[in-house]
Order: sequence, then C-alpha cells, then structure tokens
Amino acid sequence: MVDVITAAYTIDSQNVMLVTSTGVKLFHTVGGYDVAAEAAYQAFLAGGGVVGAAPAPPAPKLPFLQFMALFTASEQTAIVSSSDPKIKIWALMASGAGEVGLSDAPTVAGLAYAVSIGLLTSSRQAQILAGTPPA
Repeated sequence: MVDVITAAYTIDSQNVMLVTSTGVKLFHTVGGYDVAAEAAYQAFLAGGGVVGAAPAPPAPKLPFLQFMALFTASEQTAIVSSSDPKIKIWALMASGAGEVGLSDAPTVAGLAYAVSIGLLTSSRQAQILAGTPPA
C-alpha cells in the first residue's frame, strides 16, 4: 500500500514522480499497472493535489580544494589574510567540512559576508555559487 502522496512532479508526458508523506519517491506511469500507486495518485488529484514541475537537483558539493579553486589567487589571499574573525571562522569551518555545498546556507552566507566587507564582488559571488571557475 502506498502512503499519502504529498506532491507530484511531471517527469514527461506519461510519467510522474510521486512524493509520499514519509519522503518516499515513486516513479509512476499514469494509467500504469501499479494499481495501488494509481489509486493513490488519483486520490491525490481528487483531493486538490496539483502536479508541478520536477524540482531542480541540489547544487553539487565540492571537495574543499575544488571549492577554493573557484576563487582567484587574489581572492584566496584576501580571505586567508583577512583580519575579520567571521571570515576566518567561515574559511576554517569550510576547510574542515570536507565538502562544500554551493547552495548550503553557510556557503551562501559566508560569500555574502565576503562581499559585504569587500573581499569579493557580487558578480564573483554569483560565479562562485554557480560553480564557475575564474577566467
């Protein structure tokens, strides 16, 4: 038995990804052979559920050295030599994390702070968050 469907996302014209209340993701062909999944899907729709676009995949997590390679040499130097304790702690925590998620809150906040104190420009921040290495 399929538990309650909380969301449905279009994969293509015949297939949907169903997300249940327990977080289980099911891939279902509309009108397919899985009777329980079809019944749960139809109940979701009858209850006012709306099929949306598939969610974007999460931003990648990069090993710390690969993350640092997204910065120019002068940006790296500015961060490492900064006297600002918030930047020092952010860089230390990022280095100790092993992997750095480009969409993770600490990464986004740390880069925004680096912009606010003049270590990065907002355009470089956007490039770094997009995973684009410097030119």
